[in-house]
Amino acid sequence: FGNVGSHAAKILARTGASMTAVGDWKAAYGHYRQALADKPETPGLKEKHDRAREMAMSEAWNRAQGCERTQDWGCVLGETDYMLSIQPNHPEAISARSRAAVQQGYAQVSLARSEVSQRQYREALDRLNAVRKLTGDPGVNQQAAAVQQELVSVASRDAEQRWYERDYDQALGIYQVLEQIDPRYREQVRRVSEDRERAIVARYEEQARRGDELLSRFDFRGAKEAYSAAEQVRAG
Repeated sequence: FGNVGSHAAKILARTGASMTAVGDWKAAYGHYRQALADKPETPGLKEKHDRAREMAMSEAWNRAQGCERTQDWGCVLGETDYMLSIQPNHPEAISARSRAAVQQGYAQVSLARSEVSQRQYREALDRLNAVRKLTGDPGVNQQAAAVQQELVSVASRDAEQRWYERDYDQALGIYQVLEQIDPRYREQVRRVSEDRERAIVARYEEQARRGDELLSRFDFRGAKEAYSAAEQVRAG
């Protein structure tokens, strides 16, 4: 097993050298780190690893600064997360990530508001939940709470209308989203589910009776189609 590990470390080190030659410091550091973990006693490997680490950090920081200037907050988050995975206490990366998280949070809240207006309630709620994990900024959280209130107001009216129109699948889906926000909507989920099941049973029985009637008239082909339609109702 030792020879296998040594061979793997050599391959990783060679790949790291290749990545260094083309200036891909992140990839170089990743390969050198693995090689160093496998064969730490390899002469010169620690120095190559440390240089690649330093250059990868510098490359990520330069990119993060550039992305912050262009307000590409997702990029800033990605680069600073990379830096903090290597050096968790890096002060500049911590600060830049915090700023980017706030700005990204505001942008995501705005997108969630648009999704509410487009009746994309589940997507909006998932986005708001992600924002809360991204940043604890009071301003962002206040706006997220306001959008969530809009979601509940709009979605509850929409669900009630869908229920009235007997569009049970849509109504149920909306109420299930609302239940994630407020458990009191569990009652609506239960009642719509029951109405949906009754509607399915009614459609099934209608098709089955039609099949029986066609069969009684020796319309075997029509009966088969009706019975198949009945089964599809139950499956759906």
